[in-house]
Amino acid sequence: MLDHSTPIIVIGAGVFGLSTAYHLALKGYKNITVLDEQDHPSHLYSPDNGSRSASADINKIFRASYGEQVHYQELAYEAQSIWLEWDEQISRSRPGELPAGLEPEDKLVHLCGLLRLSGTGELSAHELATLGNFDLAGHRERQFSLQDPGDRERALADPEWKDRFCVFGDPAFPSGKGKGMAGVLDSTAGYVLMDKACLWMWDLCIKQGVKFSSGNQGKVLRFLTTKAEGEKEKEKVVGVLTAEGEREAGLVVVATGAYTPLLLLQSRACATATAGTLVTLQLPPSRPDLWARFDPKRFPAVIWGSGERSGLYILPRMRDGKLKFGYRGTKFTNLLPDQEQQQQQQASTPVYPSQVPELATRMVTSTIAELLPELQGVPVQSSRLCWYTDGPENEFLVDYVPGFEGLVVATCGSGHAAKHMPVLGKYVVGIIERRGTPYTAFWKWKDGGARPRNVVDLKDA
Repeated sequence: MLDHSTPIIVIGAGVFGLSTAYHLALKGYKNITVLDEQDHPSHLYSPDNGSRSASADINKIFRASYGEQVHYQELAYEAQSIWLEWDEQISRSRPGELPAGLEPEDKLVHLCGLLRLSGTGELSAHELATLGNFDLAGHRERQFSLQDPGDRERALADPEWKDRFCVFGDPAFPSGKGKGMAGVLDSTAGYVLMDKACLWMWDLCIKQGVKFSSGNQGKVLRFLTTKAEGEKEKEKVVGVLTAEGEREAGLVVVATGAYTPLLLLQSRACATATAGTLVTLQLPPSRPDLWARFDPKRFPAVIWGSGERSGLYILPRMRDGKLKFGYRGTKFTNLLPDQEQQQQQQASTPVYPSQVPELATRMVTSTIAELLPELQGVPVQSSRLCWYTDGPENEFLVDYVPGFEGLVVATCGSGHAAKHMPVLGKYVVGIIERRGTPYTAFWKWKDGGARPRNVVDLKDA
């Protein structure tokens, strides 16, 4: 029986792990330890400092545009209100109150808008469903369709959104680079500073009494189990074996992102580690024109949902001049056969090559050449693979693991979990406590399902 004194181990100090640990602590659980082989806080959750995790990133898109998946729309807007509250708290912080790497002038969420584009010349069914559900929720007035004359008039009359609406030229009079584009500028969207957001939530956890262990103390090798009492076919998880020894627990939560299918073999039927590609440019200080052009006050986050650039996105420049391109149109994998499985199931395992796939870099360079020629010659600051864990229909996986007592999995962020971090753990805890939540049915255990589309083995990329 789980009570507030039960030792709880959360494996993974990323979005799922941090949010789960924080909300467990808020519910009164007193003995929570987060294990992670990497010491992300000392690296400031920065990929430039060596943190390797989907959660360790300079920024990620914040959006509530989910087509028919209205449950994620609602979750995103619930999270947005907390992001804004946190920004207010950070701005009022006194010296010494914030963790290293976070300053009072930092804002975790920037609602600079998101331009959702289609390269097919018309809005997709997904986009039309999104607009319909925004309308039902009362958010339609904050959307500006490039094709709608009324929306165009509203956008051009609004000094806050005019430049961002016309970021590729006036859509009513498309230049060569804007030709054939359809889309919507969503003024409720933008981006989150993920490295700083993780530092903030880590600090919140510390202040709530959550303990963290890293290195060999945080490297989990396997689960410790015994036979569940009265359950012939069930095992009870009683702790974990780390590289430093055994640690007891009455509940273990697996929140290890792309490494989940490697640690929890049962999840391989539906959880697949896939890599997106990130290419970050560094705007030169000598080019104030570029700093002004890609300022989030003028340039929104941009994403292509269909057409030849499907899966490509751009985030406006950061305070230090970094400008990030991402590509998830092809979800790369590194498939290795598992000799221990009779069915020879394959699991994709994260790998970090010195060069990213040529397909992805070609997508970025062609977009710069055709749509943003002013960026030609701007140096690349970094390029890397970012490993996510995808599930069927891009649904999260949060449930007790079948055949085990005391073992919960929280994974399959599918490239869109980060924005929900402030409230995600609240519903993970609801599932742990077996209370009804609006998300239990969506996030339940799946014994299979279609693997992500556009999967390409890195050896073939």
